Amino acid sequence: MKRAFAILIGVVVIIAGTVIVTHGAPGLVQAQVAADVIVSQHSEFGSILSDADGKTLYLFTNDERMVSNCSGGCAAAWPPLLIEGDPVAGEGLDEGRLTVITRDDGSSQAAFNGWPLYYYRDDPIPGDANGQDRGDVWYVVSPFGGPVQTNALVLLGDQSDLGSILMDRSGRTQYLYTPDERNVSNCAGGCALAWPPLLTSGDPVAGDGLNSDRLGVITRDDGSSQVTYNGWPLYYFFRDEKPGDANGQDSRDIWYVVSPFGGPIQTNALVRLEEHSDLGNILVDRSGRTQYLFTPDESNVSNCSGGCALAWPPLLTNGDPVAGDGVNADRLGVITRDDGSAQVTYNGWPLYYFFIDERPGDANGQDSRDVWYVVSPFGGPVQTNALVMTSVNPDLGTMLVDVSGRSLYLFTRDEPEVSNCSGGCAMAWPPLLTVDAAQGSVGLFVGLLGDISRADGSKQVTYSGSPLYYFANDEKPGDANGQNRGEVWFAVSPGGRAIQPADSSSASAQAVAKTPSVGDSSVSAVVNAAMAASLLLILFGGGIVLVRAKSLRSD
Repeated sequence: MKRAFAILIGVVVIIAGTVIVTHGAPGLVQAQVAADVIVSQHSEFGSILSDADGKTLYLFTNDERMVSNCSGGCAAAWPPLLIEGDPVAGEGLDEGRLTVITRDDGSSQAAFNGWPLYYYRDDPIPGDANGQDRGDVWYVVSPFGGPVQTNALVLLGDQSDLGSILMDRSGRTQYLYTPDERNVSNCAGGCALAWPPLLTSGDPVAGDGLNSDRLGVITRDDGSSQVTYNGWPLYYFFRDEKPGDANGQDSRDIWYVVSPFGGPIQTNALVRLEEHSDLGNILVDRSGRTQYLFTPDESNVSNCSGGCALAWPPLLTNGDPVAGDGVNADRLGVITRDDGSAQVTYNGWPLYYFFIDERPGDANGQDSRDVWYVVSPFGGPVQTNALVMTSVNPDLGTMLVDVSGRSLYLFTRDEPEVSNCSGGCAMAWPPLLTVDAAQGSVGLFVGLLGDISRADGSKQVTYSGSPLYYFANDEKPGDANGQNRGEVWFAVSPGGRAIQPADSSSASAQAVAKTPSVGDSSVSAVVNAAMAASLLLILFGGGIVLVRAKSLRSD
């Protein structure tokens, strides 16, 4: 009789409209008339969701949005938070994100931000969180409606449309927010409910293919710890229903999946012009973040990879790039990097971000190591103090080059201190631009350096009155493919004149036979002897020469 009574109590008890159901677990789980979901403070995990009694609530990363995939034995170990009425949000919790889903057995389960909520049967007392990280799929729930992981794992996953992107341990897509600043999240309130931050209670861990040195943690205003990669705070999107979804891509043109280099991957990357307070009109992305070129690159070839590409993340696109106002669409292109990603180019130059730029408009990478520069509308570098140097070309002799060794040219149809090359001409022959006064290296007549203002307000370097240009088809430093183009484009000598084909032939001949130095003592002796012999002939042989000449005339 006692045994039968105990079984009856353990099956169903109806008291004051509340149903209490056992699952063979030590504790009882209630289907409440009006379940309270509150924010509790946990000593290890910070702010997390619990019920009104302080019992910890969990989410299951194998669930889908508004769908529970935990039943049978799973539900015995992880009893769902069942409810018979509307759930009630405690203080600090967004009630609009509390909803109810119908389980396969017809019962109603509370959900927050699309995540079905559960208990863990081995949490005997309020405040316990023994279910945390179980199977790497069970986690406590943040007030933003996402998981809080103990040591959040960030790994590379292959997304069917977007390629290699950052994901969490469960394969859920991570995003960056372009209005964020470096290591600062500007997404809070309703934004953080739509885009729950990737939270961790310990140090994050890098999966294969990711640089662990680029993983970091920032403290949000509420005290929670958000994972960053390459300075970008990482987020989920609440409308991603299951692992592998990327429904947040390109949302409002400010949310993007994250590349292995720690920068955005855009679907159709937009390149546009924006006026920079110090540098004039330069290329930026859709969000206004500065684009750079790398002078050791070759035409349509990136030579920046590994650690370089983490410091200078390439501008990646998943489709054809788009030209904004003032950008020549015909000069936009795409190259395939070694890892298979697609990098945007302009006028043959691969484009990059700089990871130290904290916000749109920053240009902290300008002039970095004399190889990184912002990009002009003509598809060439804009230097702060352009350095003009001389270099010996095996075919052309000594000629003018920029600081990276790239050939400089003059245009014979220009007038002194006036450029007659604009539009398509300036795309093929990008002007050598400088922000401040140009500088000259040793061996250059510095007094011949100057500058002119172009129609767009940019400052072009001149030498001996001739505006100086690059040639877009020079693939790398040392190339001089623009020489004698159309018989109007020429390399420039240190004296400021055009190096003509005849000069080129002479230079080639000189390259075959080394010309002795004027300071060589043996050369000086020969020169002195020749001068003495000439003087003797003039003094003593003049009469003979004159007589012979007279004799020839009489003949």
